[in-house]
Amino acid sequence: MNRLRALLAVALLATASLHAQHTVTLSWSASPSSTPTNPGTIQVFRSTGACPASGVPASPTSLTSAAPAAGPYVDSAVAPSTTYCYYVEAIISSAESTPSNTTQATVIAFAPASFSASGNTVTWTASPDSTTANPGTVAIFRAPGNCPATGLPASPVTLTTTAAASGSYTDSTATSGSYCYYAEAEIGGMAGKPSATASVTVNPFPPSGLNSVVD
Repeated sequence: MNRLRALLAVALLATASLHAQHTVTLSWSASPSSTPTNPGTIQVFRSTGACPASGVPASPTSLTSAAPAAGPYVDSAVAPSTTYCYYVEAIISSAESTPSNTTQATVIAFAPASFSASGNTVTWTASPDSTTANPGTVAIFRAPGNCPATGLPASPVTLTTTAAASGSYTDSTATSGSYCYYAEAEIGGMAGKPSATASVTVNPFPPSGLNSVVD
């Protein structure tokens, strides 16, 4: 049997919400041996960890043997901060092809939610991937000036990487001026997706030590 053609792409699709779910979507071209009258099916294999430099991973798990000949297949049983290696085989007339190429996908934890800033204090709620058993931590970033219309600011500095999964952080190093803040959840030793950004203007600090003397 002809070898199954290479996987065209693997894409990580995720939408952050309170009930968000991570998925990995696999796509491929049908085996050259697949025909309109006998398309066959695809068996999808997965292992945890990076793909080997050559060949297929040892001890993979078969996710399905009934994926359509020309794809796609959505793997929804994935965990955040985890890397997976996939490959597929065609099954036509009960015969299996040799393995396809491998493709690798890393599932990134969702960002902290409800990120906001007021003065030099930022607040957030936990990433949907934070659990009681593995809450993770939050890293806070700051850049000078207002936040860009899209994306993240250039040249941010890291203020902390050990903030609580849900809470607040006061930036005691901020002087007067405009700043852009954002956060990332760090779960399982891997940085997650960035939160929304928040622009603030920190007013000058008041003088201290006011005293009066009556003559």
